[in-house]
Amino acid sequence: MVELYSRAGSLLLINLATLLQLIIFAVAIVALGVPKLRFRSLLLIIFAAFAVSKFDDSWQLSGLALVYPQWTFIGALGGLVVGPSVYLYVLSRTREDFRLRPRHLLHLLWLLPPLAYLALIWWPLTPEQMIRAFVDGTLSNPIVLLIGPAYGDLLLTAYLALGIAELRRHGVALQQWFSNVEDRNLAGLRNLLSMFLLMVVLHLIWVWARGWVIDAQLSWLTMLLLSGYHLVLINGLYIEACTNPAAPEPVEAASEEVHAADAELSALCEAAEAQMNSKQSYLNPDLTVAALAYSLRVSPRLLSQAINHCRGQNFYEFVNRFRVAAAQRRLVDSPSESILEIAYACGFNTKSSFNTAFKRFAEMTPSGYRRSQRV
Repeated sequence: MVELYSRAGSLLLINLATLLQLIIFAVAIVALGVPKLRFRSLLLIIFAAFAVSKFDDSWQLSGLALVYPQWTFIGALGGLVVGPSVYLYVLSRTREDFRLRPRHLLHLLWLLPPLAYLALIWWPLTPEQMIRAFVDGTLSNPIVLLIGPAYGDLLLTAYLALGIAELRRHGVALQQWFSNVEDRNLAGLRNLLSMFLLMVVLHLIWVWARGWVIDAQLSWLTMLLLSGYHLVLINGLYIEACTNPAAPEPVEAASEEVHAADAELSALCEAAEAQMNSKQSYLNPDLTVAALAYSLRVSPRLLSQAINHCRGQNFYEFVNRFRVAAAQRRLVDSPSESILEIAYACGFNTKSSFNTAFKRFAEMTPSGYRRSQRV
């Protein structure tokens, strides 16, 4: 019994710490306007949904569910709001034209099944009947132990998949218009989606342990990990928003082609390559298709289409091909320069992007290429 109270106390402390953290972040968002995002309201909704879920967990762990049982399970409703709000948050970070519309309320339709269960089965009970259900194990039924949690996990998984697909689309579009995308591709947000996915897996383990194996030790350890993970996740969300608050880049749809003859596209592509060679435009780490198109007196969309059509590459690959060629020359001609110095000098922003591009176009690592030229 002492061990049971100790476990519940540990979980309660973590949940209360998460609640306190959520309150602090909410105050920062509302009162201080930090982070400076276009849609701080969506971040606030995510935190509110987590807060409702954590409140419900703390309510049960503290024993208050046996005093005021009618407030129990409301946290499940908050948990179902997390997935849709995270997906809308992703859209607000990737689409310049995103606006919150009344139609987005349709995402709340997923609340209807659990609301129907609570309204038809749970809330009609008297407080005495609810307490008896807690004590005699009536709540240990498939709906509460398995179906309900699985419903929430599947919903969150679906919205995570939509968010990842949106980030992938955004990354592809960026490569059509920018020569460096590492500071624009929302890698931190992608990592957070991976963290959400891990959260789902942890919750499924918890459901499996609680509903099938009935291993109290495994179930408690999983709940402890999950509760601690929520605290880390909330901090990650806020830190990512504060460190990457910029509005999404205005990216045109690459699928909208400009009608042009093959000969015109080929001539434009050759002109772009001549410009890159003569003026070494690729050395500019912030080179964009708009800047190169301006120097050629053509529209950015037409230039992007010419590169796609004639070279089978997007603008990101097109520029990196010249950067890698320049790096190959410097690796041989400047043996005293470090690989990182050469990467920056040739227009790359990070060592990882340099290594990836070099392996693609040179089919070996930069260090391997330098060694091969010494033989």
